[in-house]
Amino acid sequence: DLQKDLTGKVAVVTGATGGLGLATAQQLVRQGCAVYMCGRNQTLLDEKIQEIEAESAKGKAIPIALELGDLSSVRAAAKDIQSSTDRVHFLVNNAGVALSEKKMTKDGFEMMI
Repeated sequence: DLQKDLTGKVAVVTGATGGLGLATAQQLVRQGCAVYMCGRNQTLLDEKIQEIEAESAKGKAIPIALELGDLSSVRAAAKDIQSSTDRVHFLVNNAGVALSEKKMTKDGFEMMI
């Protein structure tokens, strides 16, 4: 139900600066949700949040700079979210990457599985 009131609910959306991640974050905010919008580019996050706020949405969009290929960034983002809310109701793992060759993160994980 795209009209359901989600006031008081908290969501985390990765890949929230474009495409399906952005559309998901926008809709959740429209429905009253507090949405932690995660993305690699802080400037782009700030721009998208300004656009959402201009819609006079019911909820709130909160930027979280996050590089999923860097465990220290993931830990820092989790700590930021945990310090500002006591629960997360929705997690939308939307971030993606398309690579033509095998690439490893600095922590030793494959970038794309």
